[in-house]
Amino acid sequence: MRETARLPGKNDPDPSRLPLRSSELHVAENAKQFMGSDANLLISTGAGMELRHLRHFVAVAEELHFTRGAQRAGIEQSPLSRSIKTLERRLGVVLFERTRRSTKLTPAGERLLVHARALLASADEARIDVRTAATTGDTISHLHIGICDGVPLARLARLIYEVKQESQQVVVYIHEASVTQNIEGLRSGFLDAALTPESGYGKGILSEAVWRDPPIALMPSGHPLAGKKRIKLSGIVKEPLILSRPDTGLSQQSQIEQFVRSASSTPNIVSRTTTLPMLVTLVLAGYGIGIATAAQLEAVEVDGIALRPLSDAPADLKTWLMVREGTLNEPLSRFIERARAII
Repeated sequence: MRETARLPGKNDPDPSRLPLRSSELHVAENAKQFMGSDANLLISTGAGMELRHLRHFVAVAEELHFTRGAQRAGIEQSPLSRSIKTLERRLGVVLFERTRRSTKLTPAGERLLVHARALLASADEARIDVRTAATTGDTISHLHIGICDGVPLARLARLIYEVKQESQQVVVYIHEASVTQNIEGLRSGFLDAALTPESGYGKGILSEAVWRDPPIALMPSGHPLAGKKRIKLSGIVKEPLILSRPDTGLSQQSQIEQFVRSASSTPNIVSRTTTLPMLVTLVLAGYGIGIATAAQLEAVEVDGIALRPLSDAPADLKTWLMVREGTLNEPLSRFIERARAII
């Protein structure tokens, strides 16, 4: 991964600076900015399709369960199912694969989920803009920030709080997604920035390691190694290890994988997870030892777990702030500066 020296600052020249989105931009325009030609297809072929259809779809897609999706949407399951069928009919695709035991998104459903989230976020943004303009006459600026699981949440909360305190005219929207989806959001222009545990995504994406944290080992309090104040990475690679799946971007996975394999070409990896809470759960259950940072665990319940520094870890774990080249504006510049200042 290549670490850039520094993202552009607010005083740096930027001839391609873009204007902020404002209340003059309506929902369809914001959607097209994110989806390109796909937005035209969705809007034009969805004659009669309402935002409620998309809200119902997102509820089911995120729960992967029609009953829970109906509860989340606040309606009965029968009208929810009719809403999904209407959406499928108007788009001409099947969105879900349903069996007695499971509900899964089809490839078309997975793609629509990305677009539907963008449309609904744009609709919410437009509603806030219009109401603000009607009551105060002010125009609100918007920052759409993507994050991955494993980004230190307590630190993120402080960052958002400070941005809000600095200016009430800036609204920060947080979008949880995988590393790949965040990169897609940056390239499309839907996201203004992304905080991720990975970097190095090619031309057009600028990245800076804004947060660095030493890795720590997580183990049950009764583990034999928990009696030591510090432990060696070389001493835990033969222990059962819990890491994250390579495709999730959880907990700086590629960084952790790299230095674990530098200590042993055949580490004893017994399980892989997709979220930080599940990693903690498996450690508590005695499956093995996990690796994360103290900053990541500030917002996670860790009673019953011993946290021990790794004395021979080759490097700190980095959290990267990424932006699309040529999109710097005043609120984004201030956001970058605030992110750098938080430790």
